[in-house]
Formats: sequence, C-alpha cells, structure tokens
Amino acid sequence: MNDSVSIWTDEEKAALVRLGDLFIQGGAGMPKASDTSDFIGGTERVCSIRPDLIETAKRVIAGLGPEAWTVDGVRESFPGEFADIGELLAGAYFLDESVMGKLDYLDRPTIPLGDEAERVADMEQLVQTVLDRGNTFRKTSQVS
Repeated sequence: MNDSVSIWTDEEKAALVRLGDLFIQGGAGMPKASDTSDFIGGTERVCSIRPDLIETAKRVIAGLGPEAWTVDGVRESFPGEFADIGELLAGAYFLDESVMGKLDYLDRPTIPLGDEAERVADMEQLVQTVLDRGNTFRKTSQVS
C-alpha cells in the first residue's frame, strides 16, 4: 500500500505492533512482530484482501482496557473478534520477507488461480458425477 496514506492512525499503528508482539513473541530464531521489516505494511496488505478486518481491528484497539493487553485479555474482551485479530496479525507477520526467508518460503512457486468463472465451472464438473450418482450407503460391520 502507499506509504503516504495509511488505513491506520499513528495510535492504531502503535497498538497493532503491541498486539502483534503479544500474539507473536518470537523465539527459536524467529523475530517477534515488531522486529519484522514492515509489520504495519503487512497489516495493510492483509486488509487489502480482507477489508472486513479493518473495522474489527479498530473496534478491538479502541475497546481494549489497560488490563486487557494480554492474549487472554483480548480473547475474553472480544471473543467474537479474536480469531479475526489473530488472522490479521499472523497474516501480516507471514507476509514479511524476513519471516518468509527464515521459513525458506521465498522461492515458492506461483500457482495461478484462473478466473472465478473457470473455478466455478471446474467445481461444478467435479461435483456433478457425485450428484448424478446420488447417495450411496454402505453397511458397516458392528464391533461389539
């Protein structure tokens, strides 16, 4: 995303880095979230794909009281948003090139997805034989 325009305020950026370090503490040769090269840029990249996470993150950041700045505190304060926050933070972390390099993930092959219509047609073709066949029930032996 463009460095001059961010989806986060400076306070939100600081809070995201703090949350990142709570969730991703580093160790075993891996950096903590704040030690990656561009953790905030990673959150913006994730949100470009999952824009629904922007409002979730803003709501969680705004609603966390001082006592809730632990992983358990976030989970207890925002149980419905906890998984989404985890996806945002982990996604940002694993998009970082230094993290990908440490995981030997930089040379992964690109797999083109094709267009949506092509994927839907492939899935319909794959499933059609099962639909044509109908339900199949097999007897199983009962173990006593």
